[in-house]
Amino acid sequence: MKEYSTKEKILMVKSINDMQRVIFKYKKENGYEPSNEEISKILNKPVEKIIEIKEFVKSLDEELDELLQKEHKFYNYSSSNEIKIINQEEYNNLRNLIIKNQNVLKDREKEVLFLRFGINEDKNYTIKDISLKLGISKSLVRNSIEKGLNMISNPDKVEMRRESINRVNNYINGE
Repeated sequence: MKEYSTKEKILMVKSINDMQRVIFKYKKENGYEPSNEEISKILNKPVEKIIEIKEFVKSLDEELDELLQKEHKFYNYSSSNEIKIINQEEYNNLRNLIIKNQNVLKDREKEVLFLRFGINEDKNYTIKDISLKLGISKSLVRNSIEKGLNMISNPDKVEMRRESINRVNNYINGE
């Protein structure tokens, strides 16, 4: 990765924010994510710069994942996108909660959480590893982790999901 000065990093953060706003607005209006060329036109920046910005974001994401993995720390993204580092006791509690409430998780959420927390596996997978293994983006992995953990961490949601599952099963079984 290219080395950036502090000033360049600050400008890159501004460019990232601008690009994210453009992508969000474009996707909302058109129903799909814009290409690099479309982003380039809207932001009046060369396509090469758009690619550089995306690569910068990707490298930061990978660095964070590797750093936290080296330190054997797990982290969750809250709805405000803050990163919360969890200790071993919190990790064990979350792992047990996932196992206990696995039947209320959607298939993707369950699969991602099982890989992330090493359930039925001999290791804990990084977000990057899960992304590669399942053939999905790292942001989708993060979203699945967040949604799954939000679901099982809220007893009311767990109970509502259980009731819904029971109603569907009763209907299917003709009860």
